[in-house]
Amino acid sequence: MNIYDIAKKANVSVATVSRVINQSGPVRESTRKKVEKAIAEMHYTPSAIARSLSSRQTNNIGIIVPDIFNPFYARVLTGITRVTRDIGYNTFFFNAEENIERLHQILDALKGQNLNGIILNPVLDQDEKTVRLMKELEAMNVAIVLLDRDLRGMNCNGVFSDDFGGAYAAVEHLIRIGHRRIGIFRGPQQSRPGYERFMGYVQALRDNGIQVEEELIGEYDFMLNGHVYEQTKRILRKKNPPTALFTSNNYGTLECMKSLLDMDLCIGKDIGLIGFDDIDTLHYANRSISAVDRDVERMGAKAMTLLQYCIAEKAEEVEKQKIVIDTHLVLRGSEKCDMIAAYAD
Repeated sequence: MNIYDIAKKANVSVATVSRVINQSGPVRESTRKKVEKAIAEMHYTPSAIARSLSSRQTNNIGIIVPDIFNPFYARVLTGITRVTRDIGYNTFFFNAEENIERLHQILDALKGQNLNGIILNPVLDQDEKTVRLMKELEAMNVAIVLLDRDLRGMNCNGVFSDDFGGAYAAVEHLIRIGHRRIGIFRGPQQSRPGYERFMGYVQALRDNGIQVEEELIGEYDFMLNGHVYEQTKRILRKKNPPTALFTSNNYGTLECMKSLLDMDLCIGKDIGLIGFDDIDTLHYANRSISAVDRDVERMGAKAMTLLQYCIAEKAEEVEKQKIVIDTHLVLRGSEKCDMIAAYAD
């Protein structure tokens, strides 16, 4: 027996039942009586956990990421924990494994836990079931902040990076030093980072009078599964191959690099390469790559600070914020290619 059963019997929303039980908001007298009648008929007694959740006194935070093994999320979690250890929150990490069904299972399970708030990096930007589950959690007074990826159909607080601007800057620089045929490995177009970075690539080409060519576009799905490795070979075997490649996430960069090296191509001489997101471990192997970098730890810290504010001020009363973190282009020479007449500004 829970408030969902009460809401169904009284034919009202879960949020309305919560307001009646906790006397936390305005409810019409006729609606209140209907809810109270349903509670009496079903012999429902709110649990201590439910009351503590409603009063927002649990100090428990859920962090849901799509792939906990991706170095990007390790840096995000570092930023989050730097904030939580100073404010006394308990953090629980969940790995959705880039699997939408796994994410649904996690969100459904969290409805029965005593959480103050959730930081979520969705698997997909557009998914009706994810939106429904998130709204059910909101109705239970769980504050929500999105991180990196957006969620269409739901107005949430969120912390994102300037994906469009970062991709645009990378591709524009490649054009400025002489590249005219630039390939890209784009992420899923139903995700904010995948779509925004691809649009940055497209706009940079168009602003410089270069036509977008489908044969120079590869795909990836945020996982290390060999797709980018094989597509790199396919694109470079074209009759008129690109002189530079833009990989729009760190896993794509790693697979692309392996493919180029296996083809005995020297990055920065035989072909140019810029990736999105710096990969720290490459520096130790003397394989540093030019990259669109962002302060990932700051993104995590900002998300946690915003969540803390929403919890303290009551999430439903907080004006929604979309915080965008700037990116910057770090050049290390991998963007160059001997086939073009490179020049500096």
